[in-house]
Amino acid sequence: MLGIPQVQQHYERALALAPRIDDTTEQGVVKEVAALIHNHADLLVQLGDIPRALDLWNQSLELKEKIGDVRGKAATLHNKAQVIAQQGDIPRALDLWNQSLELQEKIGDVRGKAATLAYMAWAAGRENDHPRAAKLNRQAIEALVKISAWPDLVTVMDNQADYVAEAESRALVAQALWLTLRVGVPLEKALNLCAELLQKTGGPEAPPCPPSRCRRPVHPPRPRRGPSPPRRVAGPGRRPPHHRHSGPGGRRGGGPRLAGGAQGLLDPARTLPELDRLLRSWVGEWVFDPGQFPPLDPQASPAFAFTPPKKRPKVEGDLCPLGGGPEEWRTQGLRPLTIRYFSGHKEVRLWTRNRLPSPAPEAPDGDELLALLLGSVSLKAEEKARVIDSADQLTLEQLTGLHQTLSEERDKFSELDPSHFTQMDAMQDEALLDWLESEGEAAAG
Repeated sequence: MLGIPQVQQHYERALALAPRIDDTTEQGVVKEVAALIHNHADLLVQLGDIPRALDLWNQSLELKEKIGDVRGKAATLHNKAQVIAQQGDIPRALDLWNQSLELQEKIGDVRGKAATLAYMAWAAGRENDHPRAAKLNRQAIEALVKISAWPDLVTVMDNQADYVAEAESRALVAQALWLTLRVGVPLEKALNLCAELLQKTGGPEAPPCPPSRCRRPVHPPRPRRGPSPPRRVAGPGRRPPHHRHSGPGGRRGGGPRLAGGAQGLLDPARTLPELDRLLRSWVGEWVFDPGQFPPLDPQASPAFAFTPPKKRPKVEGDLCPLGGGPEEWRTQGLRPLTIRYFSGHKEVRLWTRNRLPSPAPEAPDGDELLALLLGSVSLKAEEKARVIDSADQLTLEQLTGLHQTLSEERDKFSELDPSHFTQMDAMQDEALLDWLESEGEAAAG
């Protein structure tokens, strides 16, 4: 994939080619440009150019205000608040989050509201306002329960455990761990919850829990708008605590013990039901209804589940999202388009109905541009589809700029050391398979 500096160049070129916005510009175009500016600002944050990122977000907000894009405005306010909070201006960040929250409530965006509340709780914790942090987290928990967002609920309950009394804290961590037996969460998260719960349920010799650190709140959903979904600025992180326990069993205190001893620990049919019983015994009042989950099946639990990677077909010869062969495809109006790989060692024929215009003799050849576009590894399948769908509206300057950008991508990859060619071929294989899948879904729809 392209590095951040190369992506930055693509954004600069895209913004230069973007149409000038005025009162006659269609709303859809304004929305696309506003999303492009928003995404560029997110990238600038990664590059450390905070002042310019904030300026671009302000421009994006103005455009979204102009067309009444409430969801987009809420997302931009949220990202802007995150960066301002990380710079230490918590009061100003909270004000922006409140504005975002009002918009999310206005349009009924429950998931976005939960994410914003979780960030506001984190910010309140940074200000040592633990009662307010606890109140905001409770509201976030209520919202996540309402939409059954269980993995996010695990995160927020774990965060909330820092701001409440010990008994409630233990109950929250126990519920979070109880959920990990039923819904998929990262293994590291589940192990950290186990370590926290061992501390909270251990005897007097167990080491004390570490002081609260900055946790990572849940991320809001990515609104579907513009050339690509707005990237969420990474929230404040929290380094997982490390715990040391003495003795071969991990501790010497009066901590919990599983029936069956060490010999049964690797048997999920024995371990998980016992763990489930222990976790329930530590919960006083549930924040969600556990009865909505089916009885625990040790063999189906995510704690022991492994999903093998999806096997994808080999990329060679003739490719088409439809069944059949070249003769049948030709009768259905498809034509072959040669895609040459960056390495120069491989090419395939992609059958398609798509075309790109060549409005003037000096314009790039339409088929050459289409081949560059579909063979690109820097654009997602849905972004390629947007370019094709809007191709008839592109000016000569825009088509030429797109051709130059995609040609530069091809040239940069082809100039790499030959030792990278195998990896590059695999990247283009994936890009073409993603395109075929999206075309197949579109044809089926």
